[in-house]
Amino acid sequence: MKFEFLYGFIPVPVFFTNLEFLYNPGTIGRSFGVFIVIKPKYEFDDVILQHELIHCKQFISSFGINGIRYLVNPNYRMLAELEAYQTLYDAPGIKEFKLKLITRLLFNNYNLEMDKTYIFEKVKDYYIMKMVTF
Repeated sequence: MKFEFLYGFIPVPVFFTNLEFLYNPGTIGRSFGVFIVIKPKYEFDDVILQHELIHCKQFISSFGINGIRYLVNPNYRMLAELEAYQTLYDAPGIKEFKLKLITRLLFNNYNLEMDKTYIFEKVKDYYIMKMVTF
């Protein structure tokens, strides 16, 4: 376990565990309000940690309301994940590959109930055009 700090003063405990019931299928990290779990194999993967910290910021900035919206609204869930996947998109590497990877992750892991082509277009709009409309 370790602590990260949001805004320089809000402690966020980060637990490294293989307890599968804590994770959604296909995922390696998850945030629960203001704490995070990450599989131990990825303990030193800063991109995953930053992704989950963004979800913690979303929780704090919405006073927890985002958790409900995330569960019931696929459009909001996609937007929250696009914001969090910005850390992956900004990491070094080929941008076109990352657009396809993020699309695949969203399609396979987040129950968006959307066509893969539609998701890819929204991913491109978000990261390249810096706009998303639903």
